[in-house]
Amino acid sequence: LAPIRRRLSFFLPLAFLVVVVLVVVGIPRLPAIDEIPARSDHGPTVALLLAAFVGMEAIANHQSEIRRRVTNVPRLLLFVPIAAAALAAVLVGLLGSHSASVEGSPLVPLGEAAAGDAGRAAVLVLSFFVLLISLRRATTMVVHNLFVMGRDGLLPEWLQHVQPRRRVPARLGLLVGLLVLPLVWIPAASLSAISGLLYLAALMAVNLALVLQPGRPGASGETPDARRGFRLPFHPWVPALVLAVDFLAVLVAGPGPLLGAVALLGLGGLVYVVYGRGQRIEAQEGITVFRPEGEEPSAAGFRVLVPIADPESAGKLLGIAGDLAVARGGDVVALHVVTVPEPVPLEAGRWRAGTERDRLEAAVGEAQAAGLPVHALTRVARNVSRGIVDAALDEGADLIVLGWRAERRARLVSPGPIVDAVMQDAPCDVVALRREGPRRVRSLLVPTAGGPHARSAARLALQLTEAWQAQVTLLYVHPGPASEAGMAESRSRLAATVEGLEGADRVEQKVISAPDVLEELVAEAKKHDLVLVGVSREGLFDRIVFGSLPLQLASRVPAVALVQGYQGLAGIWMRRVLRVVQGWLPALSRDEQLDVRQMLARDSRPGVDYFVLIVLSCVIASLGLLMDSPALVIGAMLVAPLMSPVLGFALGLVEGDLRLLRLSVEAVFKGATLAALVAAFVGVLSPLKIVTPEMLAQSRPNLLDMAVALASGMAGAYAVARKDVSAALPGVAIAATLTPALATMGVGASGGDFRVAAGALLLFVTNIAAIVLAAGLVFLVLGMRPGSWGEESKRQLRQRLIAILLALLVVAVPLALIMVGVVRDAGLEREARDVLSRELSGIDGELVAVEIERQDGYVLVAATARAAGTPSQDEVDRLAAVLSEELDLTVWLEMAILPIVRSAPMEAP
Repeated sequence: LAPIRRRLSFFLPLAFLVVVVLVVVGIPRLPAIDEIPARSDHGPTVALLLAAFVGMEAIANHQSEIRRRVTNVPRLLLFVPIAAAALAAVLVGLLGSHSASVEGSPLVPLGEAAAGDAGRAAVLVLSFFVLLISLRRATTMVVHNLFVMGRDGLLPEWLQHVQPRRRVPARLGLLVGLLVLPLVWIPAASLSAISGLLYLAALMAVNLALVLQPGRPGASGETPDARRGFRLPFHPWVPALVLAVDFLAVLVAGPGPLLGAVALLGLGGLVYVVYGRGQRIEAQEGITVFRPEGEEPSAAGFRVLVPIADPESAGKLLGIAGDLAVARGGDVVALHVVTVPEPVPLEAGRWRAGTERDRLEAAVGEAQAAGLPVHALTRVARNVSRGIVDAALDEGADLIVLGWRAERRARLVSPGPIVDAVMQDAPCDVVALRREGPRRVRSLLVPTAGGPHARSAARLALQLTEAWQAQVTLLYVHPGPASEAGMAESRSRLAATVEGLEGADRVEQKVISAPDVLEELVAEAKKHDLVLVGVSREGLFDRIVFGSLPLQLASRVPAVALVQGYQGLAGIWMRRVLRVVQGWLPALSRDEQLDVRQMLARDSRPGVDYFVLIVLSCVIASLGLLMDSPALVIGAMLVAPLMSPVLGFALGLVEGDLRLLRLSVEAVFKGATLAALVAAFVGVLSPLKIVTPEMLAQSRPNLLDMAVALASGMAGAYAVARKDVSAALPGVAIAATLTPALATMGVGASGGDFRVAAGALLLFVTNIAAIVLAAGLVFLVLGMRPGSWGEESKRQLRQRLIAILLALLVVAVPLALIMVGVVRDAGLEREARDVLSRELSGIDGELVAVEIERQDGYVLVAATARAAGTPSQDEVDRLAAVLSEELDLTVWLEMAILPIVRSAPMEAP
């Protein structure tokens, strides 16, 4: 095959040269082609996407050969799709939009223009050989991938046979041919659609993995040598956008191709689960998984997996795990993970696994000498956390015992990236022990609030008591003063935690009340040798905003073990979402927080400049409303200073700063009152006494306006806190319609239209409540906290946020009613437009506009139409009757006819 490969490799540059000659010679000879609409077909689009994907994959695979890859690789990844789109646009522009159709090739017109029929024949022959080369390379790629899968144990061993003479896997090639042959009988359109969906599935998996990757380098258990060689720009927004577009593209495919693609993916998954997974585990022995010679994995009833990284803590971890295994009649697997960088094959870690195995076997030997059932295992993986999780899956572990050191982060104490990642994906219970903790204990404390992992912590404590003969205390700390009923409820909660557990009668149950739960837990923990606490007691909101109480306790007490019970696939995905969100959220430093406080405190103080800007902005807004000028209304929004005190109120609400709250409330109240009075004065002086469409838009708020206000509050708080995006503040001011609503209220009241004034007041109150709630949540997420951050402060903050939320819900009731009316009127208008368009087409008329207005007992439909003649009264009454029947309402119809006068036909010269 080598001579054939050499000839084919020579043919590709020749084909490229021929294409270049055709383009250079043929383009000047092409006739001018008028643009015609191309047939709606996604084939060329998919082809361009595939070409761009192949180019990006080639860049990623050869990144080690690129100079300054940290900066150049992202540029190339962006350049490839842009260049492909530009090339496609040039071809369509030169050859006409019909060239984007799947019939024919755009090179054929070039060949004809360059050399007539000979050029057309040359293009067809060239295309034939290019297709042959593509088929050969595609087949080679499929066979190669199948061969690699066979080496990983996913295929039977007899398929991996390599022919000695040709040195190719002939059986795999024959299998591929037999699998491809039935595709000839599948319609090309269906096959293309299914192939495109499978490609989109692979692309969605890649982008989902990119989205789930933490934003900070080194997170999720990555070692420095296993990190990516470059960062994709705008992570994770670009892969998230691609993922959303891919999902929409899948929905457009239709039920038939979608069902076929799902069936193929399901069949592949079934083959992997039934056959491939077990074979892969066996094939990894001696390649990525290493055991001592002569030792085979046993079928123990209870298995504890202990990852070993630090020889100093190995003895303690193996001892605790051994005690647990003995109590349950199981064994311990001591694991050492050898990491291999991403571009290097996993097989390359075999030598390192052999050299580093001595440390593991020394620790295992000491544990075996103490009579503990411990076995050694070395595994090669891309990163430590992935190796631990894979080992737990392959070995059937029931419990993972990890060692960790506390690390400080922005809002909480973290057990470290490796422990974080293992807890995120672990297929069993996980215990993370502080390395400073003791080896054997006499008293264990299990603090609980009835969380999902408290029962797992209590079960583990009872198992340890069998080996250590220790005393277990189950503790619940009631926040604040508690009544007798509250204490009784707390005791019943404790009893439910250990109900049904073996040895529950040996547990001492203790309930106390304290103003600060964390401080009381720290005091109680110091009375015991070891504290077992279930992770993630709080809800998702508390964990993101307030931090995790178990981790805060672990930072204060050395002898702490974090316990996480296995909650199935739902729990794994919930933890992944939480860690992805925490990885995306930025945190403000102390200096940045101080700058935000000082700026909002200064801007929330009502002074001369503040009132001058209020007056000017309200005058501009009032005139813009009366003149029905959106440009003037937008200008007033830019001048108005109301957004700053509203954000100051949100920050004061979060931090419990009464002085900032008082200043903000004073500024908002005085500014709103002054704006309404100025607008009323402008309305009295104005000779225009009408309600313009701009005023109507401000007086009819609905739930969409509330959604805009919520987004504006989030954007405003983020822009204030993050100086890098402070340029977005003018846009936020435009989105939050505070001043126009006040101006509408004043102008409407001055003209006696209190309905318009009331609607504008509702919009203003909605905007204030929504902005305060959204901005407060953003400030919390960014790390803004009260001066004293205890349990009482959290309780008060929750109460304040709930009060704002309730106010927003109260305001949402009339907004929902208004929106129901708007949606209903829009539906009536659409139906009336369809009926009138249909009926007018029968009398040579064309509908121009329709307006719906509800009156007492009937609906007024005002229609404007173009017609050659004026319809009679009978025709208008007939249209009204048809509308009444179709809309099931009493309809009065008003018709405005625009006469059409056509010129007489002219004879051709």
